Amino acid sequence: MLKKIIENTIFIALIIILGISVSPALPFKNIPRTYVVVSGSMEPTIKTGSIVLTKPVNPKEIKVGDIVAFTSPSNSKDVILHRIFGIKSESPLRFSTKGDNNNPPDAWDLMDVGILGKQ
Repeated sequence: MLKKIIENTIFIALIIILGISVSPALPFKNIPRTYVVVSGSMEPTIKTGSIVLTKPVNPKEIKVGDIVAFTSPSNSKDVILHRIFGIKSESPLRFSTKGDNNNPPDAWDLMDVGILGKQ
């Protein structure tokens, strides 16, 4: 009896761990997401190694100064967390971004469809 309880507890724990580890890869659009900051581009505002929670956002509600998470233009597997530096056009929406610790703004324009969330 005790052996069965232990087996069931381990099984349930493994299912929970699997669910938590797989959830960031699932295409949910309306739930908050977490990201680990892997570079110093946003220091001192956000430290390297920090865990950041972002919430879904309508791109039309984004303002200059907001911190957003977006898919890297150079590697679709990477997520970048930078500040909105400017709004370049409204139709379609295009933004310029910049890390707080970076001197020049990013070299790319961020399209509204690339935004994953707002801090």
